[in-house]
Amino acid sequence: MAASRALEPSWRCYSHINRNSLSARHDGENNLCNASERYIMGSPDAEKKPGTEYNPWLFYPCSVSYFTSFLKKKLSSSRGYTCLVYAVEASADIPDVSDKLLGQVIKPDQQCQQFFGNDSFFCRASESRRSITEICQAMLCADVLRGLCIPKIALTGTSCGDGKVCINGQCVSDPYAPQLDGCEYGDRIIDCTKDHCLNSQVDCCGTCNYGTPFTPTYSTRRSTPKRLATTVNPLVIFTSIKECEPGDLDLRPELCTNTSVCQTKSSLCCHYCSLHYKSANTSTTQ
Repeated sequence: MAASRALEPSWRCYSHINRNSLSARHDGENNLCNASERYIMGSPDAEKKPGTEYNPWLFYPCSVSYFTSFLKKKLSSSRGYTCLVYAVEASADIPDVSDKLLGQVIKPDQQCQQFFGNDSFFCRASESRRSITEICQAMLCADVLRGLCIPKIALTGTSCGDGKVCINGQCVSDPYAPQLDGCEYGDRIIDCTKDHCLNSQVDCCGTCNYGTPFTPTYSTRRSTPKRLATTVNPLVIFTSIKECEPGDLDLRPELCTNTSVCQTKSSLCCHYCSLHYKSANTSTTQ
């Protein structure tokens, strides 16, 4: 089990811990992996070059080779095989959070406060003049002491548009993401009042639009029910176009290992199910 109190960069921390468990080395550490390519095991501060934009969410191929060799070795023993193949039932005391996205729990203002202290906040359009979709790779956080907005990587699941969230550095459609109306992150100013609405509409959009500092996403959260299959093939569950659109990525890649997930949580494995579930069921019905 791995635990961390720090937000930055928790996913990199866990990835590094996992690589230790799987006997991988850092990129450039007595291997042919190039640390400047910005992969998980490389340097997070390396200059971003064309073609490396999404590498911080990926492992270098030679890192994958470490994992593969380690797992093959473990699978060759009966004890290792049992450990890797047979699942251990989770305790009922441990909640199932597999369908939750951290970026929906910890909002951008809170993320920025983890980096730069309680006075920090997410630099909205009034400060940054950037598109909302850019938050996935460059969430601008206010460093109040320096008077600057510093780019940080937003947590997975952070809202980046109407019905969209950040997944692996990209702003992608999610059928269960909140519907947004231009007030994605609520008030930026701590003590907004209706008096601010004339000149500070952007910074006080929560108060001005809803009468509350925070955007009430719970009341606008999408809920797209699955449409049951026809009697011709009752085992198949067809999903609406709002659940999985062409090009949608897997929201939970770690769950996308068996076609059974496509029957119950297809929206979490759009890419996987589009490749495997349809073809698997087509072959069984012929």
